[in-house]
Amino acid sequence: MVKWYTRYLEVVVPARAWRFNSSSRHHGHFRRALSSVVERSLYMRHVGGSNPSVPTMIFEEVVKKRQSTRSYLPKKVPVGLIAKMLEMANLAPSAGNLQARKVVIVRDEEVIKKIKEVTSGLGRFSDNIPLIFVVCAVPEVSAVRYEERGRNLYALQDATIFASYLQLAAVSLDLASCWVGSFKERRVSEICNLPENLIPVAMIPVGFSNEEPREKHRKSLAELILKRI
Repeated sequence: MVKWYTRYLEVVVPARAWRFNSSSRHHGHFRRALSSVVERSLYMRHVGGSNPSVPTMIFEEVVKKRQSTRSYLPKKVPVGLIAKMLEMANLAPSAGNLQARKVVIVRDEEVIKKIKEVTSGLGRFSDNIPLIFVVCAVPEVSAVRYEERGRNLYALQDATIFASYLQLAAVSLDLASCWVGSFKERRVSEICNLPENLIPVAMIPVGFSNEEPREKHRKSLAELILKRI
């Protein structure tokens, strides 16, 4: 593969670039641009060709495609995609980079059933939820530096930003998700056997969508913006 790539850049790229424009300046631009395309192709082949674990959507497309999905296909989410989602979400910002958050990966069907029983927010979901991320805040981690504000606010923000990134990461991998915040906190903690210093903040069910895309109704910017100062 490396030999093919090197040969392509040494022979084919210069020849095509010369035909495109004989000036050395344009030759260099063309060579660099085409080189990046070839490198992208090589990377895609390296990770498995059209492997869906490699996100290819632009950000605007990801944001527009995301929607709250409550019906999933009876199909497991591959471990590789779960890891990729977590890798991307782990890049989410946090107060002081303390990353005061933890996540529980729930794939066991019996555990998911128990969670559904104490989570009213999952009442309208299909029976075959393949995966739930239980995103938790760790208040004391943030409190070490930011005291009460860290304990009461920043840790929650760390967890919710992470959960938002999870949703966008899921979309970029052709998966669907939904934000669930209505649940019995203590019961979820017991079911997931969470340490006492963790607070479950949100659940993000994830799977392959069994729903059609739908139009989003949002307030206009005039309604959204409070004032311009």
